[in-house]
Amino acid sequence: MWNASWIPQPYVLPLRASVVIVGPPEAEIVSLQAMREFLRITPSDTTNDTRITSLIVSARVHAERHTRRSLVKKPYLMSLSRFPNLYFDKSDKINLWHPPLIGNVSIKYIDIDGATQTLTSGKDFQVDFAGEPGRVAPIAQSWWPQTKWGVMNAVRIFYTAGYEPNSEERLATDAVGTNVDEPEVNAVDLPPADSQVSTWLIDRTIPNDLVNGIMELIGHWYQNRIPVVTIAGAGGTHVVLPWHVEKILDDYAFETLTPTISAEF
Repeated sequence: MWNASWIPQPYVLPLRASVVIVGPPEAEIVSLQAMREFLRITPSDTTNDTRITSLIVSARVHAERHTRRSLVKKPYLMSLSRFPNLYFDKSDKINLWHPPLIGNVSIKYIDIDGATQTLTSGKDFQVDFAGEPGRVAPIAQSWWPQTKWGVMNAVRIFYTAGYEPNSEERLATDAVGTNVDEPEVNAVDLPPADSQVSTWLIDRTIPNDLVNGIMELIGHWYQNRIPVVTIAGAGGTHVVLPWHVEKILDDYAFETLTPTISAEF
């Protein structure tokens, strides 16, 4: 009797990946108080607080889409049609989109019998926390398991990615940093003891220029309620981002969004 599992999966099922956000961010990059001070709004004037709070979220989301990064710490779910194959996909490593990777990596998949299985970090797979993007791969000299043929999103990878708004690595004299809400005492997750990464500390504090770029963008939108016209007329030009903000975001843009292809290839 014919069985689809006899056919090597790479021949019949392309490797497809998608990533969705599955939970709210722990904290925004910029606090309402910090943004009010940046806009020079008097302490007694709370008229536009709702508007400013909305702009904080919108500017962060816009910057995340522009840079393809996770600028705040939040949970993601990557779904794959199958695990990659070293020979047919050129790699058995899986890139976890929207760096930087923080942790909480877990993998579930549908096996060839249709049952849900869970892989254990350090036992069934290894995690690269230091690289950009972060990656997962089988334990050395092993393979990913086979999934049931024809099941959409047969592989599900849960992980947390994003910068910390503030951390112990940032100086207390940093005016921006001291006005940003800090969600945790320690902002950096250490790689597990069985990780291939030997780094003891990876600072995931959001860079100051990204914070400043977000604040500049919020200020731009707050002061300009309609698109800025640089060349008037029927063939005029509209500017969505101020030039200096666009340059900051471009410097942090992450271009590679494929399941397996990294800069090393």
